[in-house]
Amino acid sequence: MLLGATAWAATRAARLELDIENRSMRSQGNAEARAEELREQHFGHDATVVTLLEAEPPGSELDSEEWIEALRARPEVDTLLELPDDDEGLKLVAFTLVPAADGTVGEPLASITDFLRAGVPTGTRLSLSGSPAGEAAIAAALDLEQRRIIPLVALVLFTLLALVYRSLALALGILLPALGGIAWTGALQEALGLLVNPVTALLPPVLLAVGVAGTVHLVDGFVAARARGLAPDAAAHHALREVLWPALGCALTTVIGFLALCLSPIPAIQRFGGLAAAGVLVTALLSFLAVPPWLRVCARSERLARRASELGPWRRGATALARQLARRAGVLVGLALVSALVLGWAWTRIDVDTDPLRILPAHHPFRVETERIATRLGGTDTFDLVLSPPEPAGGFLKLAGLQQALLELDGVARPAGLPRRASDGTGLVTMLLEPGGSQARERTFAAAEALARAQGWSTVQATGSAVRVARDSGAIGRGEVYGLAATFLALGPCLWFGLRSGRLTAVALLANLWPCLLMHGGLVLLGRPLTVASAMIGSVILGLVVDDAIYFLHGFRAARARARERVAVAHTLRTSGRAMSVTSLVLALGFSASLSGELSTTREFGALAASTILAAWGANLFLLPALLLLLRARARRASA
Repeated sequence: MLLGATAWAATRAARLELDIENRSMRSQGNAEARAEELREQHFGHDATVVTLLEAEPPGSELDSEEWIEALRARPEVDTLLELPDDDEGLKLVAFTLVPAADGTVGEPLASITDFLRAGVPTGTRLSLSGSPAGEAAIAAALDLEQRRIIPLVALVLFTLLALVYRSLALALGILLPALGGIAWTGALQEALGLLVNPVTALLPPVLLAVGVAGTVHLVDGFVAARARGLAPDAAAHHALREVLWPALGCALTTVIGFLALCLSPIPAIQRFGGLAAAGVLVTALLSFLAVPPWLRVCARSERLARRASELGPWRRGATALARQLARRAGVLVGLALVSALVLGWAWTRIDVDTDPLRILPAHHPFRVETERIATRLGGTDTFDLVLSPPEPAGGFLKLAGLQQALLELDGVARPAGLPRRASDGTGLVTMLLEPGGSQARERTFAAAEALARAQGWSTVQATGSAVRVARDSGAIGRGEVYGLAATFLALGPCLWFGLRSGRLTAVALLANLWPCLLMHGGLVLLGRPLTVASAMIGSVILGLVVDDAIYFLHGFRAARARARERVAVAHTLRTSGRAMSVTSLVLALGFSASLSGELSTTREFGALAASTILAAWGANLFLLPALLLLLRARARRASA
């Protein structure tokens, strides 16, 4: 029944459509959003496409008049402007699109692009750019990337799990809840009418990680129970009973991490957080409902259980590790503290910078064409200044003078059309931007607004896709800090409720703060800015990696009731440590498969996820036991 229902959900998830315009990637309810609404109210939707027609071979005569007139007559074209250029062998044309009935420009853009590609004059080369075309190109490339990368990551995870447990049945059983969670989350997304954007496209690999991490402990408990002689039904029941409460705690902490993303001002990140939280709950439910029956049916062989539960050198290694940790706990904790201070200092200097074009590989046709046009034109992105009445004396001449003055600003290439005035006196000046990152552009927009106010306009607002992208970068950084703080504060009560110990709760939080410091501080030390992909990792990974701490401390608390700290640590490393290591190493290697992707977001997400998971594994396997042993040793000395 579960398999049948999940197959139906997968068919619904397959109907998901792309957000061609990526509107959910823009913040809502702020000054920039209101400025764009004002611009559309008075001057229509800003959807400018820039084309470059070049004679082939270079230097030959270009006859483009008939082509331009045909383009001007197209119903998808609102206004058309021929841009001046001294080279007679090329023609630069900028035109705005007429939105479809639903207010989007995806369909008109596709129609006019087909017309341009099919009708290009013989002996000429066509290049096409502009924000609408760029967003469509990124959406299409992302869809193609995910269709290739997600099966690859799943295949790598399956192969690694099969090698670890030496059983195809167990490997598939571990993947089943994750695959089901992806299907049901996609069905929910389709039912809510939410389109796939560059952020929600990362849901499948994230749910793969969550599903595998949770199910490995259940399977590990099953094979251990079978190795002790329990029958399949009893072993499945025993494993479920042992991991149920820590698994519920892990699901809750992971859900908190995802829900913290709802504090972001970007709708796409908010939707990712809500959908991922729902996906975690579904994945946990499928793990409890589907995996025990699967193990009873497909993993009944005693030989399979003995082979899968074989610890090999792990048992001796865990005992030796506990002995070394007891001897060097102070040194290890001291090194972790020093590195945490350095990384925390570096984190305070992190920059947030985004450049949508750099998501695409250097050889992507749209990026190549955009760079060709930017070379001739000075840039391809535009921004508008919306100047609300009352306007200073001078009328249209004052607008023209402002446009000329804007050319002196850093980052401004040239005018992108004539100044315009609405019937109520609202003015509009459109400028072409030089290529650049979001931080440099934020300074350009602020300088343009200040210049307009200095010339007599009291209310000035920069708007356009480039403005929204640049100014949302700062909002992304602030949203991530708020999300991390909320996650950290919410995890404390949840951990205490599950562990019923303030000391164990504090140890878990301290150990798992270090991977977050490493990720953010490491970005600064490597000279990398915070982007949309890396901004989501913090809350997500903090909620995910604390899962291993929950399993470790749950086992440690039970073992501590029967033995001293060092013996309890050794016992927990032999039992929970193996599942923690399998989960972390398999996930890190699985996400490393994303490095084969072509899009920068795919590679960045995979690299950060893999490195942070490995850092969390080290923190939970070395730093967490060292903290437990050090605190206990100090308590004994104090009591003596």
